[in-house]
Amino acid sequence: MDKAEYIKCQHGFTGSDASGKKDKIDLSELLEEKDFVTPRSQIGKVIDYRVAELFEMISAEIKKIPRNYLLPAGVVLAGGGANLAGLPELTKNRLRLAVRVGRDYMLEGLSGQLSDPAFAVAAGLVIWGFEKEFSGDKLSLSNRLRYSNTISRVGKWFKNFMP
Repeated sequence: MDKAEYIKCQHGFTGSDASGKKDKIDLSELLEEKDFVTPRSQIGKVIDYRVAELFEMISAEIKKIPRNYLLPAGVVLAGGGANLAGLPELTKNRLRLAVRVGRDYMLEGLSGQLSDPAFAVAAGLVIWGFEKEFSGDKLSLSNRLRYSNTISRVGKWFKNFMP
């Protein structure tokens, strides 16, 4: 699974992204097999099949939304797959909705380092956890300061894991 993820991240694309589509990718060393060379287009086909399956599931869920509800903000792509070349355009065409890649996380001191959508779930859970912990009608000044200080400490802690 780790090798497949690496191949997807390094060489993957979806949709009509044609940049380097005719390239040959040498995976011999990574897969520890002799002369394992594959066309980049083959990697794209495999990814396209999986993305098509995901779109079928997403479309089924969107159809469950009552017609009187709109999705004016469209779709936000999050997770490592959001980095796939061609995915935002393909999503826009398939779902006929506005699309953006989620990159902005409100964790003090880490916005530049956490701009990768692969961190979206982790960042969202951290923010959600703090909001849940400190939510209430009114936060006292001491609680607000403690909340701000805690977010800063979490940001510093995350920096330990950054390459």
